[in-house]
Amino acid sequence: MCGLFCLFLRRPLTEADIALGRAGTAALAHRGPDGQGEWLDRAAGVYIGHRRLAIIDPTPSSAQPMVRDGVVLAFNGEIYNYPELRSLLRQDGRRFETEGDVEVLLRGWQHWGPSLLDRVEGMFASVVWDGHTAQIATDPFGEKPLFMAETNDGIYLSSEIGSLARLLDLRPSLSETDLVGYLALGFIAPPATAFQDVSRIGSATHLEIRGGRIAHRRTYWQPPLAALGKGRPRPLSEAELDHVHEALIESVKGRLLADVPVGIFLSRGIDSALVAAIIRRDHGTFPRCLTVSFPEGGVPDESADAARIAAHLGLDHQVIVNNSAPDKITPQALLDILQQPSEGITMFSVYQMSRAAAPQFKVALTGIGGDELFSGYGRNAYYYRHRHVYGAPEALRRLAAMAVHPVARSNRRMERVAFEFGVRNCELLIAQRIFPAISWLRQLRAFPAWCEENFGGSRPLPYGAYAFEWNPVMSGLRLPNFDLSSMRASLELRTPFVSRRVTETLARFDPRAFLAFGQKSIGRRLVKRYLPDQLISFPKTGFYYPLKRFLAAAGPRLPRVHGVPANAVEDLWQRRLDGRGWTRLAVRLVMAAEFLRLHEREHPALAAQ
Repeated sequence: MCGLFCLFLRRPLTEADIALGRAGTAALAHRGPDGQGEWLDRAAGVYIGHRRLAIIDPTPSSAQPMVRDGVVLAFNGEIYNYPELRSLLRQDGRRFETEGDVEVLLRGWQHWGPSLLDRVEGMFASVVWDGHTAQIATDPFGEKPLFMAETNDGIYLSSEIGSLARLLDLRPSLSETDLVGYLALGFIAPPATAFQDVSRIGSATHLEIRGGRIAHRRTYWQPPLAALGKGRPRPLSEAELDHVHEALIESVKGRLLADVPVGIFLSRGIDSALVAAIIRRDHGTFPRCLTVSFPEGGVPDESADAARIAAHLGLDHQVIVNNSAPDKITPQALLDILQQPSEGITMFSVYQMSRAAAPQFKVALTGIGGDELFSGYGRNAYYYRHRHVYGAPEALRRLAAMAVHPVARSNRRMERVAFEFGVRNCELLIAQRIFPAISWLRQLRAFPAWCEENFGGSRPLPYGAYAFEWNPVMSGLRLPNFDLSSMRASLELRTPFVSRRVTETLARFDPRAFLAFGQKSIGRRLVKRYLPDQLISFPKTGFYYPLKRFLAAAGPRLPRVHGVPANAVEDLWQRRLDGRGWTRLAVRLVMAAEFLRLHEREHPALAAQ
């Protein structure tokens, strides 16, 4: 786990370019406090800077950028199946000077070229330079973000958007369409960002750069979508469940590879409990379990239940009490970590957890991705329960909504019909996530076209929601925000549920098997192979930070954002404490307004917009 800052220019490097590259690399010191390296070719206009968090083969021999036979590599992340790849490469005559995954990745590029990407299991953003062409690659799920600025001088790359924007003096900008997308989703979906000329390289992307220009771009993998079965749904058989179990066991095995202490963030939830149980029972290791309690933040305290799970598994467990004042979670503090508007308020708590764990670990395993993998959110069960309503003809649904609208505000059931079901097909998913505030988004001029473009051809709910949770939500919001929050504390998070093999295994089965037999039924069946019911029979609480508390800390100032009508802002602000979708939309608007306000000092013209 590390940080990258690179230049691929259309002209030779100047001393100013080299100074900028070094400044950009130094700005990523929190991502790699164990070392800094650089490689440059003045005539070719190439600078590759690297910050190192040393985890696998922490010796100087695996420092980066690494050079072998004229090929240079620097990457951020981990390759979990590097021992198997190294064995294959040795059989084909490749020799190795180190024991880590860095050289395996470099030799793999030399030996297999871009087809290496179909062999690698890991999280990574990598840069390979052979003297003529740069090969840029990101992992299948976008766990390791990589941002790109395209300018007249060439291409600049960075693991974080903040260093690019600051060093290149880039103007923040949200187009009308990007602003609508942000307010509808709660984040800026890749490849867009909040800065002009900066894009985020998407997940599972392979780029070739020549002469400071993109010469080739492709997506080398997409999460497969399972085909719906016919007839009545049936649960997975025990043999089918074994296939899922085996894939998870293998995924956990790879994520335990490290030459530094590895811990696990343990809650009372099914996902982290399952990871801990697999580590202990299937791999015979004894990681220390860590639970962080937030008594002042309104976050549910799961430490006692987590301790009972750890005790049953025979694992050491530690509770760290975080007494940070909740009013410190301000828009400014959150933007300092996430670097562009996002509703991901819980990421500040992830940062606090990571900061608390970092003195003991460099690596922590988590249950992130379990809900997405097993369709475990309450809304997934809700979609399936109401699948016939969602599948009804649009005209019929909207007619029914109009009929009940006069009584909607006094009857919760009728409110659902009027404000969630009574929408266009392309609005269904968004309407549920911000219920009952879809009418507010419709005030934005670009919303209808944005909605049709992004959701007009989606699979019908509830099955389309599975793809949506992975992309754009997981790859565009959760994974990059977890990376930014944990790496701000110099801690690497690993996620066994976010695995290409595991995802492909689940895609072999009818998706109804994950939805028709109770919320998160597959995960519950798996964890029951290790733990008794009384340790895992809790309702799902989730990890959240109270939004109303956040809005109170943000202050009373009306959040003005260019592109949002003043009357819409005032309407939303009056309803900001009503809860549900109104409060979520208010948080999104506050984050956008604060982001633009903070940049007004550097770009005064923004204040006049």
